[in-house]
Amino acid sequence: MNNNQSSSTEASEDKQTKPDPKGKAIASFVLGMVSIIPIVLFLSIYIIPFGEGEGGHWQRGLFILFIGFVSIFTMIVGLIGLILGIKDLKSTKRNFAIVGIILCVIGLLTGLAFAPVFFNIVPILIKIFTG
Repeated sequence: MNNNQSSSTEASEDKQTKPDPKGKAIASFVLGMVSIIPIVLFLSIYIIPFGEGEGGHWQRGLFILFIGFVSIFTMIVGLIGLILGIKDLKSTKRNFAIVGIILCVIGLLTGLAFAPVFFNIVPILIKIFTG
């Protein structure tokens, strides 16, 4: 009986010392939410009142450049979240992992869609700023 109690104590100690894999699914969900930020920013272009004339074009161009930087960052975040979500599909937080994977895929596709816009606008902005 004493041996049985010591083995159950050892088992509970092992459970406490092992890292909890459930955090990966929630991390995937959070990173998926972060990875869709460029969609919100892109839609806000039509809401934010930029000035008319040349100043407004500069503001809009700089805002699109900012979206490009953010989309590159969120592609990296989306890739990390996708990996974490796939690794934690068999946990008890499976729903978080699935939603995280879906959001990360949307974020990656959005980032891929904005990347050409970003790389095309950089030369245009350089031309505008240099005269």
